[in-house]
Amino acid sequence: MSKEEKSFIENIEKDSASRKMSSKINVLILGDRFSLLTFTEGDSTEEQGFSLNIRDNNVYINERKLNIGKNILGDKKVYVIQEAENIIDSYMLPPTQDFVISKEKEADLQIQSNSYVLFSNGKVNVFPNGEPCYLNGHVISSDILSEFKRGDSLFIENYYIVFLEINGRFHPFLESHNLIGILYC
Repeated sequence: MSKEEKSFIENIEKDSASRKMSSKINVLILGDRFSLLTFTEGDSTEEQGFSLNIRDNNVYINERKLNIGKNILGDKKVYVIQEAENIIDSYMLPPTQDFVISKEKEADLQIQSNSYVLFSNGKVNVFPNGEPCYLNGHVISSDILSEFKRGDSLFIENYYIVFLEINGRFHPFLESHNLIGILYC
């Protein structure tokens, strides 16, 4: 790793640490679509037919208080995650070679589910194999091949993967740089 790349990663980690000092709450909604919402005290929104709001550091959906962790609401799973304690974020340059996500020991990112994902040549191959996977917020129920470009996202198992374009505020030598952000919830 070059000196510039190391400095770049260190600056991202510092920014990540400072963000974790704030009292943000994340809500993941898994149904026909995937939603990842970030809240602070007093925020409210409408999403997937739910009315969500934050009061006293608690999440309420349709005036029902949710527990931290997994909640089942009808046919949807709703996860409440306190960011500072339960989300690990990391970044990597977009892969120049094949990048595999699976339960196989040889995978670049090993998961527990039966899903298999291959990033190759700017495309993503997703094989859900009966497991819940979401590409750009939409549930994937069968094998799919799609472009994976800036702004695109994939949710598989506990990983939210997004193709980012980071501007120079993270690193003085980079005006614009592409990154893959990986959040583990």
